[in-house]
Amino acid sequence: MEIFEKAKAIFNTASEKTGDFVYAQKCNVKIARVCAELKKLYERLGRLTYRKIKGIRIDDNEFDALIEKIEVLKMELNALREGKMQEPEFDSIVFEDGEPVEIPEEN
Repeated sequence: MEIFEKAKAIFNTASEKTGDFVYAQKCNVKIARVCAELKKLYERLGRLTYRKIKGIRIDDNEFDALIEKIEVLKMELNALREGKMQEPEFDSIVFEDGEPVEIPEEN
């Protein structure tokens, strides 16, 4: 009987550690995805900034929207890095159904 109890304890420990590892890897994949998206947005922002500095007319709304997207992704990245994603089935803390969640302004 004692052997079965020890085997069950070992199995439970291994199962728990495997689950933690899988969760950590999912978070790492999400972090990599957000970093890649941030890189693309920063590149677009750089191109727009260059055009603006050179006096080429740009759409200021596009510029502002790009900055807002970057800020939202930075918030998501910070949340991922701080381990605030408790539910693995959620794709993101900051996004729901692929759309940014409106974040209340701090006064």
